Amino acid sequence: MCAALVALALAARPLMGGDVPGAGGATPHLYPPFAHAPLDGPLIVTGTFGEYRPGRFHAGMDYSTGGSVGMPVYAPVSGWMERVRASGAGYGRSLYLHAEDGRLILLGHLDAYDEPFATAIAAAQDSSGQYEQDLWFERDKFPVAAGQRLGWSGQSGGVGEPHLHLEVRRGDMAIHPLLAGASAVDTIPPVILAIAIEPRDGVSRVDGAFAPRRLALGARPETVSVTGRARVEVDANDPGTRRSNMQPYEIEMAWGGQTLACRFDSLSWATDMVEGDLVYDRGRIFGTGAHAVPLWAPAGFRPRAIVTSVPLAREAGTLDAAELRGPQRVRITARDFGGHTAVRVEAPCDRELRRRHRLGFRARRDARRSGRGGGSRSGRRCDPDRAGLAAAARAGRAARAASCARGLPAARALLAARRGLGARDGEARLVA
Repeated sequence: MCAALVALALAARPLMGGDVPGAGGATPHLYPPFAHAPLDGPLIVTGTFGEYRPGRFHAGMDYSTGGSVGMPVYAPVSGWMERVRASGAGYGRSLYLHAEDGRLILLGHLDAYDEPFATAIAAAQDSSGQYEQDLWFERDKFPVAAGQRLGWSGQSGGVGEPHLHLEVRRGDMAIHPLLAGASAVDTIPPVILAIAIEPRDGVSRVDGAFAPRRLALGARPETVSVTGRARVEVDANDPGTRRSNMQPYEIEMAWGGQTLACRFDSLSWATDMVEGDLVYDRGRIFGTGAHAVPLWAPAGFRPRAIVTSVPLAREAGTLDAAELRGPQRVRITARDFGGHTAVRVEAPCDRELRRRHRLGFRARRDARRSGRGGGSRSGRRCDPDRAGLAAAARAGRAARAASCARGLPAARALLAARRGLGARDGEARLVA
């Protein structure tokens, strides 16, 4: 079974407003911006599209109301009120505004409706004796103008802190609101909290172990050994202006000329909501409160949130040591819709060389001590292998210099040649 050394370069790169994730062009907005903000003041997001909810995804965005109830809620666009619903669960008191361009905009968790919707829902409740109501209207029944006050924000539906839930739909498709006209204030970059590399089967190993390997996110990239097949799992969040624990818009992995991203552009209520437990890995490697995402998909199936350059007939995101050719560098990138950039990208350097040289030196020293019955400091000064040790030290210094001048692969090749650390029979020693 082959083994490969893989270096992970970690980058926390928020998406600049107007950029396409991973493409470098303009964001493919499907609809024009809203004509009017749904709330007064700065629009602060505390929950974003695609986040995990038990058994489903979060299909919209949550706007903060500062923890208070009763902020005026306005129509973002012109159209007509298609539906008014009152419920003790779910979206609570909610309005469904049908825009003239076909968008259906849902405003949920209201504290109260404005007229004429308050009278319509009260009449239905009084006549039926039931609080739960779901009223649908003809197009000409309740026309709505952009900026018209529709109600007041609240926390109906059994939610915790008061907020305004906003969704944009077209048919059964929920569209990321920031791609469909909404806006928000975002000044904080996403954060990569943790990364794990997990063996894909019972015979594969990561750094010689059969268990997942959690990486230390230091200033330099991690270099790990993969024997067999493995996949990468990432826990990242987007703190947002209110330091909420939100899911980044996109988490991408790039390796060997291939890419795979978990990106939330749209979700189908009919087919995609059940995929929440496939896209997220809650509590298996990371804690249950984490936004952990395995950057992987099986052959023949791709959840809508998984976007990859790997053909559908193949597993996507598998690091297969038998297929890796030469040094492999895996790049993890987290992006959001903010207008700022925070980058942490480190090229492989000679830290791994220094570690291996130090371990090799200690192993040879211990072997000599064992052969002499332990040895002493004075004995080591009289060691007949002193010249060989000096040569090894010179080789290590030359290798470290080469790592700076020509890159780590060439340096490790030089070090292996001078110290006799070549690959064993049947093992592919691929480094990065």
